[in-house]
Amino acid sequence: MLPDFPRVKQHIRDTSSRLVRELIKKHPTLGQIRTRHVFEGNRTAIQDATSKRDTPLERVGISVPLDRRTIIEKGEAAVFEQVPVIAAQMIDSQVEMLRRGVDAAVEHAGNAVHAAGRPFSQDLYLEMLHKVQLQFDDDGRPSIPSLFHPDPAFQARMEARLSEWMQDPTFRDRIEAAITKQRQDWNDRESNRKLVD
Repeated sequence: MLPDFPRVKQHIRDTSSRLVRELIKKHPTLGQIRTRHVFEGNRTAIQDATSKRDTPLERVGISVPLDRRTIIEKGEAAVFEQVPVIAAQMIDSQVEMLRRGVDAAVEHAGNAVHAAGRPFSQDLYLEMLHKVQLQFDDDGRPSIPSLFHPDPAFQARMEARLSEWMQDPTFRDRIEAAITKQRQDWNDRESNRKLVD
């Protein structure tokens, strides 16, 4: 019978998992998303005022082949060297799940904007801003949704372009007009909301 080293294996598993999570948190989009552990069950549910949507949990697994000779030569370093590869594959899987989830959510809510081949432009951004329901804090400041694209390089270009556009007073005025309309809609919704004792 071959010897087993449960404490060593536990250390390698815990350390490599922590390192992978740390790399995932550095991703510009995934790092902003709060996570929580789901210890049992096979689905989650999102409920709003009008509907409830069940979402099955998806299994994400990364296969990392390690041959016996490498493990004997390098020990735990053989596993830790694979951490960046594992993290990159996990990031790709999670970004794809996020993209599918966002697509499903905006289609369900009816606020999807299909560019239909149009390039990202001021008009397209304003169209998106008109479609979403903005939330406002107690001081009337809007919570404007972040831009998201599965390709981080493309997302960075969109954010840079939006930042450029914000220097244009005409564009800022159009944004402020959209926010003012949204604020009025928000106030109307809030004033018509039924309070529960």
